[in-house]
Amino acid sequence: MADIPKMGTPCATCVDGLAIPFDVKPDNAPHPVDERLGLYSDTVTTDWLFDNQWITPARKEQHARNAFLLKVLEQFGNTYGAEKLAEMRAFLYTEDYRFVCLDDELLIDANVQASQVLRELNSQFIDISTRSTGGKDIGEYHLNDNFLFADNRIFYATCTRARMEMNDPSPLVVDWSISGHFDITAAVQALKRRYEAAQASSKRWTRFWGGVEAALAIAMVIPLVGQFSAAARGTIAAVRGAKYAFYAIETALTANMLVDGSTKVINGEGLDLGEALFKRIGALADPKDGVQRGAQAFMVVNLLMLAPLAGQTAKWALLRFPGTSRSMAAYEVAREIEKAAARYARQGEAVGLTVNIVRTPGGMEAVSSSISRIDTRLTPSLDTRNWFHQIEFIGGVAHVNLRAPTLQSNLALLIHTSGSSFRVAGRVSKMVGDVGEEILTQMIMREYGVPAKNILGYSRGKLGLNNASGQGLDILVRVPPPPSLTVRNPDPANQAVRNGIEGSHGTTPTTEMTFQPDTLLVIELKTTLGGQVTPGLSKATQQPGGEKDLKRILKLINDRKSGWDPSKMQAFDSEFNNKRLAIQRAVENERIEFVHAQVFLKRDGSINTTVGNNNGIQWNNWK
Repeated sequence: MADIPKMGTPCATCVDGLAIPFDVKPDNAPHPVDERLGLYSDTVTTDWLFDNQWITPARKEQHARNAFLLKVLEQFGNTYGAEKLAEMRAFLYTEDYRFVCLDDELLIDANVQASQVLRELNSQFIDISTRSTGGKDIGEYHLNDNFLFADNRIFYATCTRARMEMNDPSPLVVDWSISGHFDITAAVQALKRRYEAAQASSKRWTRFWGGVEAALAIAMVIPLVGQFSAAARGTIAAVRGAKYAFYAIETALTANMLVDGSTKVINGEGLDLGEALFKRIGALADPKDGVQRGAQAFMVVNLLMLAPLAGQTAKWALLRFPGTSRSMAAYEVAREIEKAAARYARQGEAVGLTVNIVRTPGGMEAVSSSISRIDTRLTPSLDTRNWFHQIEFIGGVAHVNLRAPTLQSNLALLIHTSGSSFRVAGRVSKMVGDVGEEILTQMIMREYGVPAKNILGYSRGKLGLNNASGQGLDILVRVPPPPSLTVRNPDPANQAVRNGIEGSHGTTPTTEMTFQPDTLLVIELKTTLGGQVTPGLSKATQQPGGEKDLKRILKLINDRKSGWDPSKMQAFDSEFNNKRLAIQRAVENERIEFVHAQVFLKRDGSINTTVGNNNGIQWNNWK
């Protein structure tokens, strides 16, 4: 242990002097290092999600609800600054809080505690029952607040009114409906009030940084950046006049607690602890040059690494470098890093600093969530102030690549992705998936002449046969047209071929599907924004084929299980019974076909015309 470098005085020039390539260039200037890393300033921001040209009027209400929390978090950051958002992220981990949408608790889970939550939101209750005329017991809550911190959950409502109908006979069943849209600015104020009250009453939060300091006494912090030799720094800086950063920091946010090696290594100019960390992040919100930008990036890394440790909700392994292993002693790792750094520089290569966050659902979410894992790769731009989020929703409807142009938008997206329930975090995937659905449906209307009425549920913005959780069959289309469709037949054992762009794994055999009149076409759709791969089909429910998946869903409906009670389905989707009847007739007449479609969008949100018939759409057999 005597040979392991000790933590010394923070290196004042580490961020710049080591030849880390951070810079702050205008968006319209050349970005040579970012381009080497595949980071582009035309990648869409959340503005593309919030105000998307493909979202039809019929979809706008639900789209606004899906975007609600992310909008609130961004405006919260814009109003109160990056310091407050950074503090909030640490607080969520300390208290093990997760944002939960009250809309879901009402509409999907019919949570028995929902009425209590609504009362805590300073709601006015109005009895509008029709008992006197033989009707139902009906009550309506008018919300004056929409955030509540309780039992490790932060409930938020997107609505202004929640109506409950009491149904007999026993056991008592409550049917909920919601209406109205809570004002974003008012929601920001509500979040601030509730957050500060929860913070003030927390005993663990007051001990937070004491726990951090105790943990750091066990997990040695070594500022490796400052340990590079002058020769190595000269080699890096001299090659092509560029400066390079090298390594990936990985953290796995799972149900497990802190595990893996006893040495924690963080590159940067040392660690600020306690309030100093938040203030430092706030002060660096608008970096003016590469030194400030590099400091900003490493302060965010420090936040991401320290907050899970303090909250005892995470594990991590840091700095997986070429030619090294996690089990190596710290001083051996340091020597290998220096060699790798100089080698990459001589080769003119740049490998950016990235943080990889992996979330898997636990508890009831492990059973109820269709998303089995969320993989986030966060990469700070080396030429600008941008942050790039590559988010893969395993089992979800879409993979997403987004650019956060400010530190506030970066922190807001991080909180939304890693500080929310899987349902809430998955709303970003759902918004992109809805765009993919609209692109596909408009294409088949335009290119195949399919009337809108033949796309079941299109006029109401509720395509396919889905329950309130968004599980089910994506799109149902009555044929004719099209009379036929060319589909790929990828090897079922090779999901990489199915999920990727045709040609990236060789040539896939195709077949021509021909349709008889009155055939019902069942489409499972996956979308990717800025990527080369769409989410895979669910191994448990979709990979066995569309026919088996349909049988599974029909059985759930018949058994009234897992959110598929026909009466609730009809309340959620007024065309449910018509869709169910159409499916039954198609099955009985043996005129039903299954296809898996993929929509590929470029990083700027436009259709990837290099895919399919220049329309960004790829068809696969899903029998």
